[in-house]
Amino acid sequence: MLEAPEVTVPLQNFRMEGDGLALGLRLRIAPFTPLDKHRLLPHWRDSPFVDGWSDYPSLAAATFRLYGRAGRGSEVAEPLADIGTAITALRLFKAGDVGMAVAFQHGRERKQGRQPELMMINYTDWAARRPGYMYELSAGEWSGLRAKMRLVRRAFDRARDHELDFGLRRFHQSFSRTREEDRIIDYAIVLESTLLKDVKDELTYRLGLRAAALLAGRREPQETQGWLAALYAVRSKVVHDGKQLRGDQDVERMLRRLDDSLSPEEFPRRWEQIVRDVLNGYIAAVALGGSIKDTNEALESRITASLKSATRRRRH
Repeated sequence: MLEAPEVTVPLQNFRMEGDGLALGLRLRIAPFTPLDKHRLLPHWRDSPFVDGWSDYPSLAAATFRLYGRAGRGSEVAEPLADIGTAITALRLFKAGDVGMAVAFQHGRERKQGRQPELMMINYTDWAARRPGYMYELSAGEWSGLRAKMRLVRRAFDRARDHELDFGLRRFHQSFSRTREEDRIIDYAIVLESTLLKDVKDELTYRLGLRAAALLAGRREPQETQGWLAALYAVRSKVVHDGKQLRGDQDVERMLRRLDDSLSPEEFPRRWEQIVRDVLNGYIAAVALGGSIKDTNEALESRITASLKSATRRRRH
């Protein structure tokens, strides 16, 4: 066991105002200094067990890290357990291609000039490899991120049978995709694993209604249903016809019907935000003690009540 175990996770594509931010008792965002890089990164890049070169440039450019330290007499699992929670909170809080590829587990002792013992844990499924943009965290957003961290942690603690895991895993994997078409498929799977968890018939119809009801406080229902129809039309072209988002006239025509100014590059970004909103809705419900099933039943009740109200208005 390492003495005084610590964990360092370089953050890809991340910058923030200030010198760091505490995310809990055992984990914080801290600067990733040139000395840290010199001490840690070569071990991972040169390891025979990982393809260290693929993510090395983004890690070498990192200026911040997740940093955790276990309590006295405690296992390093304490800060390690919160790493996935922290990346999930960051990605659900706002857009930006923040990611991680490796966690360095190390000791603090440097007796007689010796380097501390070092272990590496690969998180390549959590890496951000797509051509993207920087995650920017302002000082005014610190409290909101802390609140999101608490909410995600509470949802993970209360989730029944790990029901959030599959959808969140596909959401995270979308950040590692280098092809936009693969991201579209990931987003569709996220929606199906939540909005359609208990549905076997009328899938597309139910998906549109439930998404519109869930996001009614953020988006116009007709807009949500239009985006869902576009997603599944494009997904069908990708999966069944082998089409690509760029350079295909059929796909570009679909996007123009949705929004005249919508480019193939922007389409996945816009979809990412819709998926983020959906996941945040379920995270909030589970954190309050509910479940995906409970949430979907509540959405169905809301849809039924809305349809009855519309029918009464037409009669009068």
